[in-house]
Amino acid sequence: MLSLVAIFILTFTLFTTLLVFKGPIARFTRASEEYNVSADNSILLGCPLILKADGLANCTIYSFITSKKGTPLANKNVRLSTSLGLLTPPSAVTDNTGKAQFNLTSTTPGVAIVKATVEDVTVLTHPIKITFQ
Repeated sequence: MLSLVAIFILTFTLFTTLLVFKGPIARFTRASEEYNVSADNSILLGCPLILKADGLANCTIYSFITSKKGTPLANKNVRLSTSLGLLTPPSAVTDNTGKAQFNLTSTTPGVAIVKATVEDVTVLTHPIKITFQ
């Protein structure tokens, strides 16, 4: 008798769930593609790209983090790395437009290659180069 009640409750729960959600339950348990970071669509922009290596001249770098559909992604942790110079801050969280802002300075002449990693997982496809003279 107890097993019949358990089977009834299980069947009723499954039926109700399918009726209410009208689709596969997996659709509600997996992360939507719309909220996954796209390494190809997300970009880094820097301005200016050529500046003095005096430790004072500052290149402002923006990261724009989006999904494959181009949807801006908020609250994503972006960490930059550079081959030259000092990044401040080294990491930032994106705002509602998917943007995070950084600054790069250097006292050493050369080319800084700046790369971005989002959520310590996704490395953006396109690094930027900033020249210090």
